[in-house]
Amino acid sequence: MSFISFTFFILFPLFTILFFKLKKEFRLSFILIGSMAFYFHIEPRFFLVLIASIIGNYFSSVMIERNKGSRKNILFLLCVLFNIAILGIFKYLDHFNTIKNEFYLPLGLSFFTFTSLAYIIDIYRGQLAAEKNIGVFSVFLTFFPKIQQGPIERAKDLLPQLKVPPGFDYQRITDGMRMMLWGSFKKTVVADRLAVAVNHVYGNQSNYSGAPLILATVFFAFQIYADFSGYTDIARGLALILGYRLAINFNRPYAARSIGDFWSRWHISFSNWLRDYIFLPVSSFISWKLKRRAYFGLDTNHLIYGAAVFMTFFICGLWHGLGMNYITWGLLFALFLVLSRLTIKIRTRIKKSLHITRRSSLQGLLGISATFTLVCFAWIFFRAENLQAAINIIRNIFIGLKTMAITLKNLEFDQLKSLLLGSGLGLSKNELLIAFLAVIFMESIEYLNMRFDLQKKFQVKPIYFRWAVYYTFVLVILYFGVLKDRGFIYSQF
Repeated sequence: MSFISFTFFILFPLFTILFFKLKKEFRLSFILIGSMAFYFHIEPRFFLVLIASIIGNYFSSVMIERNKGSRKNILFLLCVLFNIAILGIFKYLDHFNTIKNEFYLPLGLSFFTFTSLAYIIDIYRGQLAAEKNIGVFSVFLTFFPKIQQGPIERAKDLLPQLKVPPGFDYQRITDGMRMMLWGSFKKTVVADRLAVAVNHVYGNQSNYSGAPLILATVFFAFQIYADFSGYTDIARGLALILGYRLAINFNRPYAARSIGDFWSRWHISFSNWLRDYIFLPVSSFISWKLKRRAYFGLDTNHLIYGAAVFMTFFICGLWHGLGMNYITWGLLFALFLVLSRLTIKIRTRIKKSLHITRRSSLQGLLGISATFTLVCFAWIFFRAENLQAAINIIRNIFIGLKTMAITLKNLEFDQLKSLLLGSGLGLSKNELLIAFLAVIFMESIEYLNMRFDLQKKFQVKPIYFRWAVYYTFVLVILYFGVLKDRGFIYSQF
């Protein structure tokens, strides 16, 4: 049952009404029942996997907290292996042909497993007390707005909220509904319309070269953003209606001025998870092992950073899949980050010689353009069916650009127009125009919201204006949205 399905839009209001009709002391139990029912409806075959994860992590966390020394270490190691085993069995075993099609990934497995791992690690480190109420812990792990695709909530942020029964708050509920409406717009009008062109071009890549492949790749960049952030907006809106605040997971990632900045804005809860539980521990371990100031002429700090970054993004790529295209995607980002660090002095000198300051608009434009180009290049590997397909796409892009340069030089404008659009992108001219306008509108609204906090400004507008905007958005979604249930991209991870 999708968050943007007709069934969900009927059931959730009924659930919310019953939720607030109940006495406060029963509301958390009602959420647990609703979350369990929601997951069972979607994944009845793997419902017991979720139950096993809840029970295993609950009792392990309590025992880890109660023990010390070697026994604590053994319990911690067993719990970590338990979670990795669950993830590995269902996420990676079907990669091998010998058991192909016998397994498929249970919905939300990666997200509730990463949540469990963070919880267990924080308890082991002494940064968090184990939750003794198994009901509260169960809601923390299974809360239905976040279980499918996150955000990957930290226990220190969500558990305290679950222990305070929420009351009815009209303003909070309307804020949540606006989040849901905005997320639905991003998913149906932006992401799913762009998906038509992306799927058409990438599914027939041998028929395209140059500009169409570039355009499809740029479309995919905005498709995956609108799809994933649209889901997050809906999830955060659902949670807010019920009285709970989930983490912000995206912050205008394509406005990033560097790759590091991009990862501080993209899938933030996962980026922070990688930083806290992979990058920092690996950095600490390597720094403890290396005693000299330099190796092979390289500063030790650079070596530590590079090794930790490559390990982190190798795991990031591996989490998305065992295919070499995903691993290459992850390692590309590691390479970008390491090169950025190694060339910082050279780039600083160049900017100084050109009189480009940090506050310069030119620096901002160059940084955003370069970062977006590198991110889109990496997205080719993410979207392609496999590594060879990604290589073919890149080769065809350069072949097409060379041909375009020749036709432009010879002023063969009719042929150039044909090369720009290829044999069509799977969208009519009107649909292509809608796609462009939808992306521009989405980015403009999020830019204005960052500058002027549109939420606050909108709240003080007259009620007739607010409802006119709501109805307009609903009509736009119904008229311009692609309402087929395509699912969300990250549900496969």
